[in-house]
Amino acid sequence: MEDHNFSQKYYTIVIDWIMAIPLWIDLLVLSAVIISLYLVMHKFLPVIHNTVLPFIRSIWGSIKDAFGKNHDWISLKKQYPRLFSFIHTRLDTSHFRGLALTLFSLLLLYIIALFGGLVEDVMTHDSIVEIDQSISVWSATIRTDFFNNFFWAITQLGRIWVIGFLVAFFSLFLWFSHRRYYLLGLYVSIIGSEILTITGKYAFARERPSGAFYHEALYSFPSGHATLAVAFFGFVLYTFFQETPNFRSKLNLFFIALILIFLIGMSRIYLGVHYVSDVWAGYLIGAMWMVIGIALSEYQRSNTSCKKLDLKQSHHLAFFIGMLAFICYLLFLYWHPLTANY
Repeated sequence: MEDHNFSQKYYTIVIDWIMAIPLWIDLLVLSAVIISLYLVMHKFLPVIHNTVLPFIRSIWGSIKDAFGKNHDWISLKKQYPRLFSFIHTRLDTSHFRGLALTLFSLLLLYIIALFGGLVEDVMTHDSIVEIDQSISVWSATIRTDFFNNFFWAITQLGRIWVIGFLVAFFSLFLWFSHRRYYLLGLYVSIIGSEILTITGKYAFARERPSGAFYHEALYSFPSGHATLAVAFFGFVLYTFFQETPNFRSKLNLFFIALILIFLIGMSRIYLGVHYVSDVWAGYLIGAMWMVIGIALSEYQRSNTSCKKLDLKQSHHLAFFIGMLAFICYLLFLYWHPLTANY
């Protein structure tokens, strides 16, 4: 209980400190932290990936060989064949139903547990609700014309109509690049996220913050924009991870997706249409369905053999379709200006 009270007090102090500083300084500090983290990861993660991980795999292989020749271990396996068969199946790396499915299942259960804990905190009016109210009041006092327009443009990237045409463009890329085994997972990630989000909004019926910058029709909890941001951009990141051989390029893509998802969530808080806990809940729901979508895609990918476009052709196709999507996004912003919504 004392540890819980201490953590509440700590979070309150941090939040008060952030709110006491002008927004542009907050963003500057955050940018410095992200850039520092990026530089550190760029320096050390390739070393870990290229040197440490192969060493660990080598040690693990030697341990497995040693156990395989140990008479006591062999005797134990004969004594409990079902148990060892189950463990072997769950840790088998030769097919998707082995270690991959085990890790996906554990990750999914962890996300569900986090979401359940968050729902409990919101329903029992835990400290997160106080933080929600404080940040909601703060966000209404820091708005400027520049940040209003900036976050308005960012928040549109999480709108269902924008996500819809982005999904359509990304589907075209997957289809014409002969990577169609990702399509089912993509659609499950998006549709599942949207259905659960709408269900949650009506189930919890949480009202929007009183200081909202503009009117939103549905309830507040969870945030649909945050959900779709993780479900879509997270899934896109996964596909690029699988298809990009260069580790540093993967790291760059990870940071781009992370910053974009974070900004979409932050835009909902800045514009006053969501509480912090709404956005966090949206992230968790999006992550849950993204994991399910990735699991389906990995299963299909492991059971599909087709000739894909080579990397150079895929890059040209991705650039062309990406530019079309970006032009459509700019047109959407043109036809949905900020001034028409408040």
